Amino acid sequence: MRKKLTVLIAMLVGTIFNITAAEFASQEKRVAVLPFTIKGKFDPLYAEVALDNFITRLIQGKVYRVVERSQLDKAMKELKFQSGNDFDESSAMEVGKLAGAEIVVIGIVTALKDQAVVNIRGISVKTGIAEFAEKDFLRTQEDLLTSVEKIADKFSQVIIAQKQRAEAELARQRQMEQARELAKKRELEMAKQREAELARQRELEL
Repeated sequence: MRKKLTVLIAMLVGTIFNITAAEFASQEKRVAVLPFTIKGKFDPLYAEVALDNFITRLIQGKVYRVVERSQLDKAMKELKFQSGNDFDESSAMEVGKLAGAEIVVIGIVTALKDQAVVNIRGISVKTGIAEFAEKDFLRTQEDLLTSVEKIADKFSQVIIAQKQRAEAELARQRQMEQARELAKKRELEMAKQREAELARQRELEL
């Protein structure tokens, strides 16, 4: 009885995991990209163009579904945030949640004396944990335009790697399920053979 219960629980857990892994492997993450925050003397126009480049690159990676700007503006307006606001993680998560995103991306461009640095983080709206973070140093303001594209590619690679692991685990779970089914069939065949052997012995005794 315990053996049968253990097998049943294992099959149930395996089924639930298969559904979860399959959903993860097939779905694109919904992400909201907030306007970049600028600190120091840095041309806002470059930051705006860089934001568009970053979003375009994410979409091209085909692992994210980016929240439309109109939906994001509506969420920010409802929460009384301005495009130029300095978003912290808490306020960013509020906007992301209201916009229906799973991940919210915040970027900070800081101008230093002889260079600048861009920091971009993707935060889970559900857990508040940063799922990815990247930074890059810029010699010129123009460097920001290509830097954000490279960062977007890295972000896509994170999800691709997660999907590959999920697909590999899903394949392993399916193999285990097939092995269980095969063992079950063999057990049934052995039971039938035992019954047939017992029936033959009874006939001999008669």
